[in-house]
Amino acid sequence: MNDIILPQEEDYRSTIEQAIHETRQAIREALGYIERQEDGPLTMRHALKDIDKSVTAIECEVWYLSGALDRLQKIAAKLLEQRDEALRQRDLLIAVSGLREYGDDSL
Repeated sequence: MNDIILPQEEDYRSTIEQAIHETRQAIREALGYIERQEDGPLTMRHALKDIDKSVTAIECEVWYLSGALDRLQKIAAKLLEQRDEALRQRDLLIAVSGLREYGDDSL
């Protein structure tokens, strides 16, 4: 009867914050290479690959979160439809019950 399946609860915020923290750390590390004049092409290539990896992790989390948001919006829309139908049925029942209470059985 219940065809609404809620997504599993997950701590998106801490995962995204961790990925952002790792990205900032990789940037600081790359800046440290420059300050220490260790900024040769191989060193910087490695540092930039680490930064790219961290940005990709953020991208994946945001993509997943976006998908969950889409799913929750669909669930909310379905719940609103069901609420509206329940209210319609309630109003109809009140109307029918009210007419019968006053002796009008024409429905």
